[in-house]
Amino acid sequence: MSIADRLFAPANARVLGVARAGVGIAALMELVVSGPRIVELASTDAVRLPIVPVVADTFSAAWPVVLVAWLVGGIGFAVGWRTPLTGTLLALVFFGLVTSDQQLYSNHSYLIAMTAALLTAAGAGRTWSLDARRGGTDREPAPAWTILALRAQLTIMYAFAVLAKLNASFLSGSVVAASLRRDGLAYPQDWIAFEPMFVLSVLVIASEAFLAVGLWVRRWRPAAFVIGLALHLGIVALMQSAWELAVFSVATLSLYVAFLDAPRGGLSVVWDDGCGFCAGWVRWFRRLDWLDVHRFVPRSQLAASGLPVSAEAAAEALHLVEPHGTSRGFAAVRCIAARLPASFLWAPLLGLPPVQAIGERTYRWVAARRTCPVPVGPARPIRPPARSRT
Repeated sequence: MSIADRLFAPANARVLGVARAGVGIAALMELVVSGPRIVELASTDAVRLPIVPVVADTFSAAWPVVLVAWLVGGIGFAVGWRTPLTGTLLALVFFGLVTSDQQLYSNHSYLIAMTAALLTAAGAGRTWSLDARRGGTDREPAPAWTILALRAQLTIMYAFAVLAKLNASFLSGSVVAASLRRDGLAYPQDWIAFEPMFVLSVLVIASEAFLAVGLWVRRWRPAAFVIGLALHLGIVALMQSAWELAVFSVATLSLYVAFLDAPRGGLSVVWDDGCGFCAGWVRWFRRLDWLDVHRFVPRSQLAASGLPVSAEAAAEALHLVEPHGTSRGFAAVRCIAARLPASFLWAPLLGLPPVQAIGERTYRWVAARRTCPVPVGPARPIRPPARSRT
């Protein structure tokens, strides 16, 4: 396959929709921080440090318009309402934010500006959006280059962060020490010394360097998901300016979904539709399957599906049928969680030997004692597997 064929191959457009929603939420969170600053800088006695004077003057003179545009753009972009318009509006506001005044600039605002522009250009409103519900485009695929562009943006961010930290000041631990929270944390104050802070600084650099590479390597990707989640939760919990760091974490982690191997309808979940307990789990899986990766095949329709699972085996345990094999029981639950946007970042932890052993034992114990006296009603029609791929 040529490079052009790879770039324009059909991919799961819902990846763009989920990332768009996350970036829109992060933009609204940033409004809580930067909105009051914009109003403050608009006062006549404010000290200003303009970057681009004409942008700074516009923000000061028309701050009510800027804030309304920000609010409308953020909400519209998050829910996918008139996405080309609201996405463009949001990108312009954030590009204005980072070029207006030095007191308004932040790295996460620049990240939101870039990703909002990128997602708008990629047509992120075509799915998982109000636009898709109105226009009937929810099942249309996206060209693979749009997903690759999100991946590249995340990689560039981590690579730049590593290069920016490779200096004596950061490696000395002084930057980390000055940024640590002093309230609400139960750690000895003796830790605020060169050795612990040096180790912590090196760990931060090593984590970001691994993420810049590891997210692209299939074997390393589960570890990268966990490390990325731990890194961003850690900086929110340990560092000052927790809200601003939370904005950065939400914007960044929203892009991780681009690294999921998520062909739409490419995986089959076989479940016992004569069991109300099983139906409860499947109902939650359906609700959380925002990327529409799984097709759910009830045992009553198994014969017509052509899947390599017997009715007896389906009655005993949940099965997940993938192109490279079939898993059952707790292993199937773990693999399903690894494709759900709400759980894929921490799902690799379920594969750790102690957790996996406990999970499998618990699954067998529950499966052996469940009672299924009430059928769940007519099953949904089986959806044929989609051919789109990332």
